[in-house]
Amino acid sequence: MPPGDRPTPEEFRNCSAYLEAELELLSRAEAIVALGQLAFRSILDWAVSRGAGTSGKRFEHGREYRFEGLPAVYACYHPSPRNTYTGKLTRRMMTGLFKRVVNERAHGSDVLSRMATRDKRTG
Repeated sequence: MPPGDRPTPEEFRNCSAYLEAELELLSRAEAIVALGQLAFRSILDWAVSRGAGTSGKRFEHGREYRFEGLPAVYACYHPSPRNTYTGKLTRRMMTGLFKRVVNERAHGSDVLSRMATRDKRTG
C-alpha cells in the first residue's frame, strides 16, 4: 500500500495513459462514475484534454457534471474500507447513485428537459 493509502505521483502518472486508452475504447459511454477524488481529478484532466472547461468543478459525492460532447461524470466516494467502515459511504449511498445513473441514462431526455425547465424557473 502506498504512503497514506494513495498512489504515489509516479504511479498516478504511469496509470494515466491506461485511463486515456480505456476512455478512448469507451467512446460511446454515456456516463462515468468516478470512484474517489483521485479518479474524479483524473477524469477532469481527461475532460480538459478534450477541450472541456472544468474550472470550479469540485468533488461532491453524488453530484453529476456535464461537459459538451463527453459522457456525464458522477462523483462517488471511493469504496475503500476506511470509507465503508466509517459510514462515509454506505451500500445504500453507492447503489442509490448507480441506480440514479442508470435511470437518468434510460430516461435522459426526460430528465434533461425537466432540469432545463427547472433551471429556467430558478435561474
